Amino acid sequence: MRTTQTLTNAKLVAASRLLDELDAAIASNRLADWTGTAAEEYRTRLNRIARQSALLRDDMIATSRLLWSAGAA
Repeated sequence: MRTTQTLTNAKLVAASRLLDELDAAIASNRLADWTGTAAEEYRTRLNRIARQSALLRDDMIATSRLLWSAGAA
């Protein structure tokens, strides 16, 4: 059980770091000087990806809590 917890947690931590990098890339690539329909669609999609990243991060945190509560009860 402890080995599974450790391995899964390592993957969750690695995924969290990648989400951090994704969030930073999104924040720095809004291209504020770009206008028009394509620019609006681009920013809409970036916002959607950012929301999905936040939801995934929340799910990963909840999963980690469940993982480490296994065997504790």
